[in-house]
Amino acid sequence: MASAPPPPNLQAPPPPPSGLPPPPLPNAGPPPPPAGLPPPGLPLPGMKPKPVVPPPRVTLSTAVLLNNMPYFLHSNRSLRDVIYPCGSARNIAFHPTPPKDDVEVNKDQTFTALVTMSHPDGALKLLCACREMKTLLLEGAEEKNKPAYEKMNFHMVPNDPKIPMPPLKIDEQTAKILGERLSQQFINHVTRSNNPRPADLTANNNQANRDRGLDMEKLAAAAGGGYDDDVDPLNTPQVIAAVKAFRTKLDETQSTQKKRRAEIVKQKVQAAKERLRPLVEEERNKPRVPANLPPPPMLPPPMPEGLPPPPPPGLAVPPPPAKRARVAELPSMEPTATFPELPAAAHDTLRAFVSSQIKQYMGEEEATLIDFLLKLVLDPQTTVAKLMEELQPVLEEDAPVFAQELWKKVHELQQQ
Repeated sequence: MASAPPPPNLQAPPPPPSGLPPPPLPNAGPPPPPAGLPPPGLPLPGMKPKPVVPPPRVTLSTAVLLNNMPYFLHSNRSLRDVIYPCGSARNIAFHPTPPKDDVEVNKDQTFTALVTMSHPDGALKLLCACREMKTLLLEGAEEKNKPAYEKMNFHMVPNDPKIPMPPLKIDEQTAKILGERLSQQFINHVTRSNNPRPADLTANNNQANRDRGLDMEKLAAAAGGGYDDDVDPLNTPQVIAAVKAFRTKLDETQSTQKKRRAEIVKQKVQAAKERLRPLVEEERNKPRVPANLPPPPMLPPPMPEGLPPPPPPGLAVPPPPAKRARVAELPSMEPTATFPELPAAAHDTLRAFVSSQIKQYMGEEEATLIDFLLKLVLDPQTTVAKLMEELQPVLEEDAPVFAQELWKKVHELQQQ
């Protein structure tokens, strides 16, 4: 039987030298913070916590870049027709620019288009549908056309290059349906490019449009259902002339109501004159009979002796200086004289005066005529001749009297 091994030496470690801190315990972790301080990670007392900055918001872009597209789609209208199943395009920028109608097209040349959709959802659908269209075209294309289709590629242009784009995927069924529609539109344009319209017919149409003064580039942009912000196809002389004629006709049509109102005012004024003229003539022909005469003045008492005699009768007392100055300041009503400017506080008083005068002359307050007269009087450029010219058709022989009263009232309000 083997003997047991000797027990290990369990002697205690020697004591540390005096004046040194005790050694740390094994696996005890970092020392606790001093008393009175918060735990690590929390702000100190009296300090504001750091604001939490949210991560940047990821938003989809509305711009899609189409590279190495075939020549028969190198026009605003053709490309819009192809991508229409995915939504409307706000703008399309081409590089190089689309050729004109009278320039021969190089069928081997490709182009790049930057399509800006109206909504990010439309841009995502366009990107996925174009990729699906490329797959379908490669499956059913001839060998000679496959290299051209292989070169086509499509990318989403991010709003900010520092922010990564989210996964650019949509429902597989939606992408398949949109891809089939785009490929069908693509094939239709391929067929149309292989069977172009007769050159003489196209040339005749273009020449006819030029004879009308139409810009071919702007006309093509308008036919595509949209155009760039800097392109305006409605600036031709024919269009401007047609718009001007339409506005003239519209003014003539709507001026009937204005003429009718003027006729109604004229009829009311004439009826008021016919009704009031006999009364005025009757008042003028009545004899002037003084009534309520004051009693004869009593004789003054005799003056005491020793006083100076009173002033002889018949001498008028001079008016106060203020009244003489006020009468002298009223300018004469010359045809070229203009009405003075009135403070805003006097406008209501002037309106009440004009309303009462119009009601006295016409029998009722005509709001349109009152507003028109106030506008004339408050305009510093209005002369007395212009006011008489406007009042003569309405008040006829009463126009000078009304103008004189209005002239006095305006100056009275201006001096107050």
